Amino acid sequence: DWSSDVCSSDLNLMIAKDGSLKLADFGIAKDLDQTTQLTGAHCAVGTAAYMAPEQCRAQNISPRTDLYSLGVVMFELLTGSRPFTGESSMEIFQKHLSEKPQKPSRLVHDIPGSFDPLVLHLMEKESHDRPPDARTVAESLTRIEERQDTLARAGVTRTRKKGRKGPKGRQAEPFWRSLWFVGPAA
Repeated sequence: DWSSDVCSSDLNLMIAKDGSLKLADFGIAKDLDQTTQLTGAHCAVGTAAYMAPEQCRAQNISPRTDLYSLGVVMFELLTGSRPFTGESSMEIFQKHLSEKPQKPSRLVHDIPGSFDPLVLHLMEKESHDRPPDARTVAESLTRIEERQDTLARAGVTRTRKKGRKGPKGRQAEPFWRSLWFVGPAA
């Protein structure tokens, strides 16, 4: 049972009713704006906004290539924007190849800074500099969650620019709490 689509115009991600994020299609997703989807013989295939540098260079890919794309998805889920944008696929490729992404917590101030190292590690330009596997990423997410829970129990919270109100006027749960990925460790 699925509750809703996430980024359905670019990726086929679904949020299950239990809150876990699932990849629904391993094929090339259709990009509705048609400026970032690449297909064809003898060229890179994929959606430019989510492609790892080695894909942009049409080099060998590995599971760490997918981890780069996961970093891009996490960046977008946390900040509401993609780490690299441009007028053309080539401009986006160049940014994936040469620009460092910003720290997510610089763009959205109520994101715990402990997400920054993980997202930036996932988006390293060289695949050998990324986490070795999805299990390592899942363990990092668990440590981040445990740290945030410990801080919350100790009464330490980040100051928000605008307090969001939940049901009946109570302070809403931080939005990033709904983004936990339990799938990679399964």
